[in-house]
Amino acid sequence: MRKFAPIPLSIWQDQFLKKNRSLTLFYIYLRSSPQSNMLYLYNFSIVLACDDLKISLDEFNNNIDILEEEGYLQFDADNQMIWIRHAMILDMPMLKKTDNKVYGIQKLVNALDYCKCKSFLIDNFKEEFTTIYHLKYKKPKAKKQAPCKPLVSPL
Repeated sequence: MRKFAPIPLSIWQDQFLKKNRSLTLFYIYLRSSPQSNMLYLYNFSIVLACDDLKISLDEFNNNIDILEEEGYLQFDADNQMIWIRHAMILDMPMLKKTDNKVYGIQKLVNALDYCKCKSFLIDNFKEEFTTIYHLKYKKPKAKKQAPCKPLVSPL
């Protein structure tokens, strides 16, 4: 959960978003949603968003479709996961390996590996941003389990 989300001034000058103010406000909500994180890749509650924005499910789906077609975001409806790719590109410049943000990004990415949700968005994110943010991936360790007790044969 995020307490602070930057909204750059360039949103108000974006030629596509300028055409539709309600779409702009929807996009700002997605960027600053309490569910979001600094990767802009997070599990997303459609019901909560519709309630917060006071819009119908049809309006929500329409706005998501428009923003997806324009390349602002990707939405995985099956897993209810969203990735606001456009925001990640705007907010995160090229970082050095020693930058504290790299550590924060790595920590969030590691948490995604342990997530029950196996969305294609996670793979898309890793593919695009691994080299830019100097990310390292480890396979999640399997939980250690005690060996099974042998069956006792009756005497």
